[in-house]
Amino acid sequence: MTTNIPGYTYGSASLAKSPVSLDDFANLKQATLFGDDDVRYLKMSHDILKDQTEQILDVWYGFVGSTPFLLHYFTNAADGTPNMDYLGGVRKRFGQWILDTAKAEY
Repeated sequence: MTTNIPGYTYGSASLAKSPVSLDDFANLKQATLFGDDDVRYLKMSHDILKDQTEQILDVWYGFVGSTPFLLHYFTNAADGTPNMDYLGGVRKRFGQWILDTAKAEY
């Protein structure tokens, strides 16, 4: 678990327990055809993604920045300028989320 990213609480004991049971989760995986090979490849992706996370985030930020209705959610309400503190925090959390997801330790 990464604890140095403000607002990123993945794995924290303080989080509410998921309402999705393990049986429900197994059914969701079956319904989406998400099998053992998918888990294996997802885990393999971690080593590939760990050195490319910043580039992925650059692409995502470029997309958000060029899409006015999305950019709106990353701006200061008072003047419509980008909220750089929020954007920086989101970037850290999203980057860590990419790596945590790739570990497939759910």
